[in-house]
Amino acid sequence: MKEIMYDIKGMTCAACVSAVEKTALKTNGVLEANVSLATEQLRVVVNEGYLEKELFKNITLTGFKASLPDLDLSLAEKQQKKLKEMWSSIVLALIFLVPLLYISMGSMIFLPQIPFLDIDKKPLNFAIGQLVLTLPVMIIAYKYYLNGFKNIFRGHPNMDSLVAIGTLSSFFYGVYALIKIALGDVSYAHKLYFESAAVILTLIMVGKFLEQKSTTKTTSELEKLMDLKPKTALLFDGNTYLEITQEEIKISNILMVRPGDVIPTDGVIRSGFTTIDEQMMTGESLPKEKTVGEVVIGGTVNITGAILMEVTEVGDKTVLSTIIKKVSEAQMKKAPIQKLADIISGYFVPIVFIIAISGLLFWWLFSKDFNIAINVFVSVLVIACPCALGLATPTAIMTASGSAAKNGILIASGESLEVAHKASLIAFDKTGTITKGELSVSEVITLNEFTKLELLQLVASLEQPSNHPIALAILKAAEEANLKLKQVTNFSNHLGLGIKAEIEENNYYVGNEKWMKENKIKLGQEKALIKKGEGKSYLYVASKERLIGLISVSDDFKDDAFKVIKRLNELNIKTVLLSGDNVETVTYMSEKIGIKEAYGSLFPEDKQNLIKEFKKDHTVMMVGDGINDAIALKEAHLGVSLSSGTDVAMSSGDVVLMRDDLTSLLTLIKLSKKTVINIKENLFWAFFYNMLGIPIALGLLTIFKKGLFLNPMIAAAMMSLSSVSVVLNALRLKRFKGEEKMEIKVLGMSCKRCEKRVKDALKALKLKKIRVDLLTGIVSFKINDKVSLKMVEEAINEAGYTVEGKD
Repeated sequence: MKEIMYDIKGMTCAACVSAVEKTALKTNGVLEANVSLATEQLRVVVNEGYLEKELFKNITLTGFKASLPDLDLSLAEKQQKKLKEMWSSIVLALIFLVPLLYISMGSMIFLPQIPFLDIDKKPLNFAIGQLVLTLPVMIIAYKYYLNGFKNIFRGHPNMDSLVAIGTLSSFFYGVYALIKIALGDVSYAHKLYFESAAVILTLIMVGKFLEQKSTTKTTSELEKLMDLKPKTALLFDGNTYLEITQEEIKISNILMVRPGDVIPTDGVIRSGFTTIDEQMMTGESLPKEKTVGEVVIGGTVNITGAILMEVTEVGDKTVLSTIIKKVSEAQMKKAPIQKLADIISGYFVPIVFIIAISGLLFWWLFSKDFNIAINVFVSVLVIACPCALGLATPTAIMTASGSAAKNGILIASGESLEVAHKASLIAFDKTGTITKGELSVSEVITLNEFTKLELLQLVASLEQPSNHPIALAILKAAEEANLKLKQVTNFSNHLGLGIKAEIEENNYYVGNEKWMKENKIKLGQEKALIKKGEGKSYLYVASKERLIGLISVSDDFKDDAFKVIKRLNELNIKTVLLSGDNVETVTYMSEKIGIKEAYGSLFPEDKQNLIKEFKKDHTVMMVGDGINDAIALKEAHLGVSLSSGTDVAMSSGDVVLMRDDLTSLLTLIKLSKKTVINIKENLFWAFFYNMLGIPIALGLLTIFKKGLFLNPMIAAAMMSLSSVSVVLNALRLKRFKGEEKMEIKVLGMSCKRCEKRVKDALKALKLKKIRVDLLTGIVSFKINDKVSLKMVEEAINEAGYTVEGKD
């Protein structure tokens, strides 16, 4: 078996995707077929009996074109090229549309008439002028007719089919009116609908352009993965170092990697000891110590020591390249949601056609007057014009996306808004998602006469020359405590162990347990104080031959993490924690924050496999921020990434939370529910007008008065009214507000005076609608975008109380 990728041209919607996949699967030797509309690519898994020519032939007969990928252009470059072509088409269409609208509607708003195109004095010129300006727009938008009718003939009419039929109905009625004018009936000069066809087509082109622009941006961000690899590497030939390009690296080459360099490719350390920042891969903020014989991964960062590494994988075989490939595959395997409007239109279009033709034949035979018959035929098609049906979903999605942006949420597609509220399981990455993603001092333990501040001051002073992440966390804690650091002499750094230095002629040792043992420091008393499995890293501090204290560092929970998890549990949404950290730590942290299930020691593909399992029983949302989450984000029904994360995680997610908090997740779920309700309301109104208008267009009014038929002008007005109602309903989403109320539990309140202190503290932050329940300790207030949860907690702490969930 082997996997092959092809470019597919001519696809515009989910129906096209389905047609290509079905055709590919019918080809001999094709075992699996997945199509991505976003990238316009087909991925097939084939066996020995596969014939490429047969696949190409079958896809061509279906109405599309398959070809081998153009390797000279990247996917982003291809999409950028397409974007430019689409923009050129829009500009060209507007060149004809603007004068068309001036001619057809200028008199309605009292603009001066062009003498030789005057509707009353030169009606034929008026009609011909509109025809001449409409035809170029239709030619520019020919693909909508090509795809629309192709799908009709294939038995799968889609939105393109509705647009094609609606605009052609308006156009051909305009042609009919022009003929009537030429024959002397100038009243038809007021019954032209050429501009309707041109406006609809241009608006559709603009919508497609915006959709393509979003897709192109996503693809461009995804390709940034490759930029993680350095362009060059230092090759060691046994005597000298030679700078070579990434493409020149070969398996078994020995490469030099200096402190601060990015690992060029996958390999094994052959000489040296160092600390590697693998956050790109594992998502964990604590660097990993590496020595001879241990594996290093391309794209990770060498922090402390110089190493010689032997190359084990290059090119497409590296871990980083595999992640890129898997992200792409996961994107293609994600089944597109069949839009409700597309499903309905599959039945709606043929039914309208049958009704219109039946009306034409009935009135032609019954009245013997073709004018009446064509009037009925056109009225049915015009009143059933798919404008409202076509606007039902996109207007709601566009308005909701704008509201989401105001609330700090970027939506990549309409599918995201449809799926979010259905999530029954939310899987969280740990580091940088529910935690802050940076180390901080969590505990200072003294074992002699030193106070905690004195010990922190001592260790921070000793660590001044170091650039290790733990040292930086200690220095930051000392700075926040306004501690003055002492002068350090005879500093020495011992890789993988710790440091030795002097302050005021006293020797001190700071490092791990092994470093203490090497310097014959007596240990034992600290064991009862060390809390294992809590995600803390302990730094031992010794003077001469005795241990004087311990300092622990950890990655703390985000300020609003406890509240968000609690709310999700109240909504009966199952929560799961996925992390590359050890199982003990992940289990402890999940229990502390209230997450139901926890899985640790996971690699990116492990997260993906777990998401696949969850999908069997749940609608799964994955929330993450790192490259290590990219595959899982794509595998989930909905991937939510954080703006504080990597560009690749952001591009892999269907939704990006722009604020550094998780409260936006609750806003997303709430907005999703409201959006889906709005879309269904829009579809109802669209069909209500059609179901009311079609019988009238068929001649229902003749029951009440003979010869009373619906004028196509009124039909067009009713069609417009349906569109207006849909748009106005969608605009209600502009008033959407996110989680307006925040609730926290304050510990230590016991009386009315306590209540007043808490209220005054929150009023000082200009928060409104503050409510305090002394019995439960629950304090609620209206969310203010300018006031973070951390600011609220600090204000309550200063008032003498504590917020539950904070140490």
